[in-house]
Parts: sequence; structure tokens; C-alpha cells
Amino acid sequence: MNARNTRTGKTTKASPTVKPVERPSGLAPAADAFEALKADYAKLPAATLIPINVDIPRAVAVVLGAEPRVRSLLPAMQAALKSPPTAVVESLRQTALGAWYAHLIAMPAKSAGSAKELLDRATPLRAKLLKAADALADAELVDAAAVARIREGSGNIDRANDLVALAALFSQSWDEIHDKTAIVRAQVDEAAMLGPSLLLALAEEPLPKSDNANDTRQRAFTLLVTAYDEVRRAVTFVRWAEGDADAFAPSLYAKSRKRRPGASDDAEGDVDGDDAVAPVAAPPDATPS
Repeated sequence: MNARNTRTGKTTKASPTVKPVERPSGLAPAADAFEALKADYAKLPAATLIPINVDIPRAVAVVLGAEPRVRSLLPAMQAALKSPPTAVVESLRQTALGAWYAHLIAMPAKSAGSAKELLDRATPLRAKLLKAADALADAELVDAAAVARIREGSGNIDRANDLVALAALFSQSWDEIHDKTAIVRAQVDEAAMLGPSLLLALAEEPLPKSDNANDTRQRAFTLLVTAYDEVRRAVTFVRWAEGDADAFAPSLYAKSRKRRPGASDDAEGDVDGDDAVAPVAAPPDATPS
């Protein structure tokens, strides 16, 4: 399937399909990532901390969905840049999971409702997203094997993990699929936030709490945003001619969409706002051609 370059008007060959992130396996990998990054969080100067201005679970879902596609561009980055962000790309999944866990331990234990209440919301949402994902997989718009892996889960913990994986799956390709599915962005965002809340409610033991949990969450968020911004700049440079950088590394911030004429109040529009990465015409470490 070919795509038209909006900058040049030329038709370019579509990028190869990259399988999205594996479905998560519970809190353990996120806890491990958090522990591995605690020293990095502590080293961040207070003056550099970024205000939390986006839902962290949604941001994590975007990054987890983007990570495999970004990783596929590493050879191009290494060829084009004198200082490619190799280490940042290779640790992007860990950085995202660490920010997710930092968010979880900062949440009030009962803030999102009981496990039963959350399961009552999670079960129909998972079914709706899976049905839509199946249709998109049939149309070869998302990876069918990834959808099959998500469908393998059957228990309550699996439901929570599945919502995180589905949020990442839809977020990864949202610009390409939003007008080809009945799912709206709000449902994807709900899955991204409901999955972690459900995992928290189902945890056999309370997650560790500390007096500086909110500060740690902001530090983990700052590390994630800083790393992802660096990656997006590199992606923008190596995909500048194709004009499809956002397909590899979407923005963490929701696009402003104008409502379509005649659309209902809960329908999502399809006119994108301007939140693309600033152009990277010639970074100082680019290899001269």
C-alpha cells in the first residue's frame, strides 16, 4: 500500500509493517524498570523537571506502540547521524515502563474504584477494542499476530494487561486507522488508563508507597518525555523526505481535531491540528551526504 507525500506530492512506498510491543505481563517488568532507573530519576536537577501535562498511562501507551517502529529506524539513524540516539532507543521501553510504575505507586490505592467496578468497565471495553482490532487486522492495518497474542489472555490480570496492549496497538497506528474504525480516541485513552488502575486494584499486595512518590513520578515522566523527544527529532530527520515521521513516533499530546460537519457530539473529527515535531532540517551531528 503506497502513500502520498504531503510535502512533495509524490507517491512513496509505504513503510514495512513492524510488529507492536508484546503484550505486557503484569507489574513485575514495570517494577524492574522502575528500580533500574531510580538512580537516573534522582540525578535530574529540579529545574529541569517537566510539568505533567498529559495522562501518563496514555503517553506510555503511545511510546510502547511506537518503540518497535522507532527501533526499526536505528540503522538509518546510525548512518545519517554522527551521534545517533542508539542507547535512548534501546532503553525506550524500559523508560516507558518505569514511568508507568512511578505513576502507579503515586496513585491513591482506592482512587479508581474497586476491582469489581473496574472489571465491569474493562470487560466490555476489551471486547469492543478486540472486535475492532480484528477488523483492522483483516484489512492489514494492524498486525494480526499481535491481536492474536492479546486474545490469548483469559484471567482478570490478563484483562488489565490486554487493555494496555490494545491501547498501544491503536495508538501506534492511530493516524492511519482513526477514520477506518468505530473506535474513538476516548476509548483508546480509557483503555490506557483503566489497564493500570485495574492492575493496581488486583495486586495481591499494596504497591510500595513513599512520601516523595509524586516527585518521583514527575522525574520519571521527565525522563520519558526527554528521551522520546530526542528520539522524535532523530526520526523526523531520517524520515524528512518521506514526510511520515509521525507514523513512526506519534506525538505524546492528543491532536486537536475539528468536528466534522454534521458529526454527533461524541464523534471524533478528522481534521488534525498542528502538533508535529518541529522540522529538523540539518542537525549539527548529521553526516554530510
